[in-house]
Amino acid sequence: MSSLWILVTQAGTTQRYALTKETTSVGGGGADVPLDGVGGAQLRVEREPLRVTHTGNGAPPFCGGAPLTSREIAPGEHVEWAGARLEFEREASLEEVAVEPAPATPPAPAPAGGFDAPTWQRVRAGLLVEMGHADKRAVKRWQQAVVDGNFRVDAAAQELTEGARNVDDSILRDRAGRLMRDFLMAPLTRGVRGAGRSVRQGAKGFVAMLLSQALALLVYSLIVLLSMLVLRYQGTGYDAFFDRILALFGLEAGGGSH
Repeated sequence: MSSLWILVTQAGTTQRYALTKETTSVGGGGADVPLDGVGGAQLRVEREPLRVTHTGNGAPPFCGGAPLTSREIAPGEHVEWAGARLEFEREASLEEVAVEPAPATPPAPAPAGGFDAPTWQRVRAGLLVEMGHADKRAVKRWQQAVVDGNFRVDAAAQELTEGARNVDDSILRDRAGRLMRDFLMAPLTRGVRGAGRSVRQGAKGFVAMLLSQALALLVYSLIVLLSMLVLRYQGTGYDAFFDRILALFGLEAGGGSH
């Protein structure tokens, strides 16, 4: 029993091959999986970990939009080479080569209201991941695909939803209802929080201003007091000093005036 297989699509025909050996060759020159239009070049496919290496001359294949020389391939990724599409899948139950075209996976049913099937499948997959019902190995694999820049949203949605066939949709429906409520209230919540934040910032600014003014007044008072103490220590009398100041305004001590 094999747990890994390859889907080869070329000239409108799809063939599925079980990868039962540790290393399988794909391409020309008597390869295990024959491919037209590549001459004697081959791809060497290693099972564990799944790695594809290009050998021979000619144009290299492409994976994720970049030329492929040798790299690990995540199940669900595909390689484009000489007009052919090579797609790698895991969890197979085949013992020999299948030469019939692979049956297409029926799309998920579209909910009422014109919500198309691919969109609903994406939403359902996201809910399954968020609630912890998706296959953990598949989740980790697609998380790594996002980090590597190889994320394919529809392929991820299909694998994640197919891996959770026994989940009751009523659970997802309840969670979707709570999310809709949160989305409805999000703008109002942001407005209330923003207003509260402005009030708190304004109050903090006013208190900071009062504290700075009080500190400045205290410093000035200390400077004046120290100056008066120094002058008094040097023998300066304050009565004569203040009398001279009063005289400047035509006043004298005791409240009289000339």
